Amino acid sequence: MKFIREVMLDVLHEETHEIISDTVDDLSRGAEHHTLIFKIDDLFYRTHYSQGLTVMRDALPWEYESELELTPVRPVEKTIIVYEEIKS
Repeated sequence: MKFIREVMLDVLHEETHEIISDTVDDLSRGAEHHTLIFKIDDLFYRTHYSQGLTVMRDALPWEYESELELTPVRPVEKTIIVYEEIKS
């Protein structure tokens, strides 16, 4: 599904649709790289964006894109096993 940049900026600022998660996946010199999952009606979508961290690297999300291709996703519950320290 394709969305125009202006709509995605509204999503990012929580003006239109519900954000499920916005996680920082990586840091590069002066920028954060995010994965954004949001909900429209009963459908979920994932996209990626980068954001500048300094005045010198003031990149805005999707700065050079007018239209974005989003990946449809769905929530899946998963169980994991973790090991915790035994305290005496």
